Amino acid sequence: MMPRKGTTMPQFTRCAVATLLGSVIAVTAPVKGIALTLDEVVAKAKQEGQVRLGIAPRKEISGRPVATRMFEVFQKRYPFIKINYERVSGFGQREKIFSEMVGGVVNYDVLSLSTRQIDDGIKANIFQAVDWKGLKVDPESVHPGNFGVTYRMEPYGISYNTDMIKEAEGQRLTWEDCANPKWKGKVAVIDRPRHLEVLYQNNAWGREKTLDYARRLAANNPIVERSRDEAFTKLVKGAYPMLCGDRAQGVLFDNAMGLKNVGITFPEPVPIVHVTFMFVPRAAKSPSAGILWIAWALSEEGQRIHDETEFTGNPLMPSSVVYKRIKGKKIPGISWDFLARSDDILREILTAMGFPIVQ
Repeated sequence: MMPRKGTTMPQFTRCAVATLLGSVIAVTAPVKGIALTLDEVVAKAKQEGQVRLGIAPRKEISGRPVATRMFEVFQKRYPFIKINYERVSGFGQREKIFSEMVGGVVNYDVLSLSTRQIDDGIKANIFQAVDWKGLKVDPESVHPGNFGVTYRMEPYGISYNTDMIKEAEGQRLTWEDCANPKWKGKVAVIDRPRHLEVLYQNNAWGREKTLDYARRLAANNPIVERSRDEAFTKLVKGAYPMLCGDRAQGVLFDNAMGLKNVGITFPEPVPIVHVTFMFVPRAAKSPSAGILWIAWALSEEGQRIHDETEFTGNPLMPSSVVYKRIKGKKIPGISWDFLARSDDILREILTAMGFPIVQ
């Protein structure tokens, strides 16, 4: 079943570098890498005196400081480290930086790339292995080869217009409601349904159930949107009652900014998409300062800043806002082999939904 007339048809383009290098799963045997105590890391970082960050957080969003606040708190704790910051985000910029690193040009001590670039980065040998768990980083975030950590995790749920769906009913919505004929032609979805990639994992729904669901969802004649921001704006204005597969933090942030007529619920299993991969490059000039930044950024203090400014703190950390909403629910853990195959998994899901694939 095709989307409603007049909606944007989804497109899917594979990463050019991944196409060239192939799609071999890069979940390797653990490599211990650099193993230092936090005190040893601090001492070495003090000698280096600076850290060059290429990370995704903006200096501020809607008047709320994000990166700026992080720098303030970090430098209060480690005043002997000078921070040089460049925002690195978006497919094009990350691909350019990745290509430069493969060619030997390394301009950062900490870099964040898309999780879809992990496989290629391991093959290109650009990641410095570090004993992150020894530095008290949440084991759920650590790559099995110790090459880096997942830095940003986004829980997905169903957002709904509370003028059209009362709060009590909204909180009872399940994933099946998105495919329920009761809501035929009234449900909005994003053309890259990333939450289904997580449900595809063996520790969630698995392949067959996810593909069956994808077909039934498409048959329910959903309104397909290319932009989450545009879809959310339409939801607020009442163009449709619900948006299936929405990012939790976006809704919570907008609620905090004064939006009152949109809520979000988290059906089980709750998909948590691992979006950003953070690491220290092998050729970093200040590797210890880079290690220190990452260990701090993933600590409760670092994540609390994300939560206070944009509601993007680690949803698995008890101090986070989202944790309180999903506590006690089934949450599929990250599967690194499925993460490495996410491009192919999304292609299969889109094909099952009858959406065109661009090579």
